[in-house]
Amino acid sequence: MLASWDGGGTVIALSGDMVLAVPARLTIENRNDFRRELLAWIDGAIARGETDVTLDMAQTEDLDVSGIALLVAVQQRASLHKLHITLRRPNDRVRQMLILSRMSTLFRVE
Repeated sequence: MLASWDGGGTVIALSGDMVLAVPARLTIENRNDFRRELLAWIDGAIARGETDVTLDMAQTEDLDVSGIALLVAVQQRASLHKLHITLRRPNDRVRQMLILSRMSTLFRVE
C-alpha cells in the first residue's frame, strides 16, 4: 500500500506495498502534524502484522533535527514490534543528513 501525506492531516492509501511518501519538508514547522499521521500509519501496520514498511523520501528536500527526532521515535516504536523501516530514495542532501546523524545505522537506506 502506497500512501502519501497531503499536508492536511490525511494519509491517502494509493496502491502497492506498505509505503508512505514523506513530505517535502520534514522540519519543525510540520513535524507534529506528520508525526500523528505517521505514528497512526505505523500502528496500523503493526496491527495488521506487517514486518516491513517503507518511507519514500524521494520528495523530501528538507530535513532538520526535529525531523530526525521524529524518525528516531518512529523507529523505536517499530522496533518494539519487530517492524523494520526502510528509507527509500532520499536525495543527496537528505542522505548526508541521515549519515551525519547516524540514522543510516537505525534504518535500511535505499
